[in-house]
Amino acid sequence: ITFTTSRTISAPGGGGFAFTTRPGSVTPEWIVKIDTGATLTVSSGSYINSPNRVISDGTGAGNLQIDGDLRIGLAGGWNSAITNTGTTSLGSASTITFNGTAAQVTGATLPSTLNKLTINNAAGVTLSGNTTINNALTLTNGTLATGANTLTLKGATSGTGLINTGASGTLVYNGVSAQTVSNLTASTVNNLTVDNAAGVTVGADATVNNDLTITSGSLTVVSGKDLTVKNAVVNNG
Repeated sequence: ITFTTSRTISAPGGGGFAFTTRPGSVTPEWIVKIDTGATLTVSSGSYINSPNRVISDGTGAGNLQIDGDLRIGLAGGWNSAITNTGTTSLGSASTITFNGTAAQVTGATLPSTLNKLTINNAAGVTLSGNTTINNALTLTNGTLATGANTLTLKGATSGTGLINTGASGTLVYNGVSAQTVSNLTASTVNNLTVDNAAGVTVGADATVNNDLTITSGSLTVVSGKDLTVKNAVVNNG
């Protein structure tokens, strides 16, 4: 499919484009091309989804505006799915969803700041770089692994999936309203940073395997629960 002029995907009621894949296919079957000067917009409340889809340039650098939900199923994440060289913009209502069936990475070219992020992959997703989520992190299924990167959360976390910081990752709570530490793999985090004037709460037993840093605000452990810190505590809050 080639867009030679600017077009908007707008599907009232939460619909969108779902590019299907033939059974047994392992390579991208749909390539959405955006020609020079054209912009493909996914409007708020709509989505574009396919397990094997690539959005690329047509005759030249095409532009992509995400105001709805962009769902990525390719193992290489953003690098594999979004290859256009024009401007790619994420609106204030946008959601990036990783919904593959094999293990995924987010991709080094994924914007470092996202509005909302959804993980829906039982095989897991690993960050390819430091990532900030300005709004909600939804862990529908599977584990979001940070690797050696920093995951900064400014909103709430929900779902039954997990966050795994491993032996080298950092989890930062940096919201403007109160936040709760949750969804930790084995109730542990490598490095934990609190940078929220409204405060952060630990509502269940948890262990910080490395450093706990309180840059601003307070960290509250609810009554009857324990927070174990195995290395340094830096409290500037």
